[in-house]
Amino acid sequence: MPHLWVEELPGEWAIITLDRPLVPVTAPRVAAGDAQPSRLRGAPAFVLARGSAGPLALWCLLAAPRPVLRVNGAPLVAGIRLLADRDEIRVDDGTWYFSSEALARIEAFAASHATPCARCQQPIAPGAMAVRCPGCGLWHHESDASRCFSYAETCAGCPQPSAADAGYCWTPAER
Repeated sequence: MPHLWVEELPGEWAIITLDRPLVPVTAPRVAAGDAQPSRLRGAPAFVLARGSAGPLALWCLLAAPRPVLRVNGAPLVAGIRLLADRDEIRVDDGTWYFSSEALARIEAFAASHATPCARCQQPIAPGAMAVRCPGCGLWHHESDASRCFSYAETCAGCPQPSAADAGYCWTPAER
């Protein structure tokens, strides 16, 4: 699921899950001893809005144009910006990173017809428990009887880690 990484304290990153169509984002909390807290604390610094283009989810940043709001170092001139994975958003003393990365999860295969498993090539029937790789989108069986996604260290089609506790492949600490 798309999310924002927010630096709440220097070097301490937290996640804001983008689980609604409109997500107002406020400035980070005031750190102890912060001599010049942001003028925006408590008020939304910007809003993220979800849209779509066919099967793809798109996220736009919406805000009043002002020189203190920057995306990847550039000011938000028109008040709107389509976000891409790992975009850096800065407002005053707040820093966020947009991430489109999702974690692998086991779910019922919701297609109306069977599709071959990326690893074993056997059909995944509608309703069967499976994992859609968040890296490449390929489907794999994943149940007590068939552990095709977790069988190897990575997905059958890409280098996405397949461990249940793999976590995110990228964090702002790695920038």
